[in-house]
Parts: sequence; structure tokens; C-alpha cells
Amino acid sequence: AIIFSGCASKRLAKRGLKFEQAGMYEMAADLYYQAVVANAKNVDAVVGLKKNGQRLLNEKSLQVHKAYFNNNDRETVYSYLDAQKYLEKVNATGVALMLSEGTRSYYEEAKPRYLESLFYEARLLLEEEKFRDSEAKFAEIKRIDPSYEGVDEFMKVSQSEPLYRQGKEFLDAGLYRKAYANFNNIIS
Repeated sequence: AIIFSGCASKRLAKRGLKFEQAGMYEMAADLYYQAVVANAKNVDAVVGLKKNGQRLLNEKSLQVHKAYFNNNDRETVYSYLDAQKYLEKVNATGVALMLSEGTRSYYEEAKPRYLESLFYEARLLLEEEKFRDSEAKFAEIKRIDPSYEGVDEFMKVSQSEPLYRQGKEFLDAGLYRKAYANFNNIIS
């Protein structure tokens, strides 16, 4: 198994080199990543991943900068999260990549604005009784920042209110078991 992983790692690194020479850095970085995962001691794969991975991360960082300068807070946030996810993935292999402080600062500046606008939209949807849409917005906020301004409470309302209303309808129609099931779902 060890010999096979070493051979696979070398084969992947050679393919990565071909993509690198063709200027296809994203594909090269992916192949080098696979090679390092297969054998962390493959020096060619580590060097290739460091070089091409950093190039790819710089491109992702450039997307953050472009979105920021276009005043697109949503794109800034998601581009940064994509870059951060890639950084963590590669750093987990032991190959250290760097994300610029400027990129982080653009994200830190855009994130509160985007979350604030998203939170406002979600609350409006909740007031308009568009519960599924508001729940989706609250879920998006929660994915970006789980501790944002009481998002849990608003999300509970957007999830529970339709169940409560349907339970009341069942109760009025004499469908007591269905009403009980809905009310029980709210409590649990």
C-alpha cells in the first residue's frame, strides 16, 4: 500500500507538472494536492502545491478585491469564504499558504454590511409572512456568522409559525392528532 501510494503520488505530481507547464494552475494545484495527500514526503508535489496553490489562492484573493471595489458585499464575503476554505484545505496537508491582510480587511469590512442587509431582508420577509424565504435568509446568515444578532430566535419563528398556523387549522377542523403532532414539532 505504501509503495502504491508513493507511485500514485509521483504519477499525480508528473501530471500536475504538465498542467503547470500548460498554464493551467488550478488543475495543477489540484493534482499536486492529491499527490501530497497520497504521500506527504513527495518533495516535487509539495513544491508544486506550494507554488500553484499560492497562485490559485492569489487569484481567489483577487476576486475578493474585485468584488470589494465593485461594492458587491455579497460577492466579497463569498469570495473570501471560498479563499479561506481553500487555504485551510491546503494548510491541512502541511503546505503553508498565505492570504493577504488586505483581503482579510476587505472581508471584515464587507461582512457586517452584507449581514445587516441580509438580516433586514429576512425580517421583512418574516413580517410579510413569507416564512420559507425568511428561513432561507436566516440560514444563510447563520452559515456566515452563527452568533449574529439573535438570528437563532428569528429562525425559530420562521420555522415554527407555519407549523403553529397549520396546527390551529387542524385543531379547528377537529383533526386533533395532526394538531398535536404540529404543536409537538414546535416544542421539540
